[in-house]
Amino acid sequence: MKPVCETHLSEFQLVKPDIGKKYYHISVGNDCFVSVDLIYGEGTLARIETPKGAYLIERYGFFRPYVSIKEEKTGNILTNSPINITVRSALSLDGVNYYFSIFDLWKNQWAWLNDKNRPVVKYKLTLDGQIRGYVEVAKDFLYLPNIELIMGLGAYYMIQMQEELSRQVEVKEIK
Repeated sequence: MKPVCETHLSEFQLVKPDIGKKYYHISVGNDCFVSVDLIYGEGTLARIETPKGAYLIERYGFFRPYVSIKEEKTGNILTNSPINITVRSALSLDGVNYYFSIFDLWKNQWAWLNDKNRPVVKYKLTLDGQIRGYVEVAKDFLYLPNIELIMGLGAYYMIQMQEELSRQVEVKEIK
C-alpha cells in the first residue's frame, strides 16, 4: 500500500480485480492506495485497508441508519456517520467535517464535500455489469491525514448502493 501524499496523482481507478470476490481496490497501475473487502456472509461488514492501518466498517439501523468506523487492531470506534443519501451523509474525522452526496446527477458523480461545499474526493462509476470507476482527489486535499480512509469510505458507500440497486432489480424480475 502506498500513501496518496507520496504521489502527485489526483486520478485513481476503482477496480474489482476478481468477479468472484467482493474485493475492490483504488489504484493507479500497480500502486494500490486503498482496498475495500466486503466480508462474505456478514451483511454490510467491510474491511478497508489503507497505508495507515485497517478499519472495519459496518452499517447499522433501519429508520436512522449510520455507518460505524472502527480501528481493526484496537476495536476503537473512530466515528459514526449518519447515512442520508437523499440529502447528505455527514462524517467527522479528526474534527474535520465531510459530506457525502450526489455531485452531478447527469454524470453519475458522487463526492465527499468539505464545509465550504468544495469537492474533496469525486467518484464516477461505470455501470457495465461490474462495479468500477474513477476516483478523483482534489489537488488541494491530497495531503489530508485521512484521505485514503475517506476514499475507501466513498467506495464502500458506492458499492453498497450498487448492491442494493441490483437486489431491487432482481426482486422486480422475479415478480
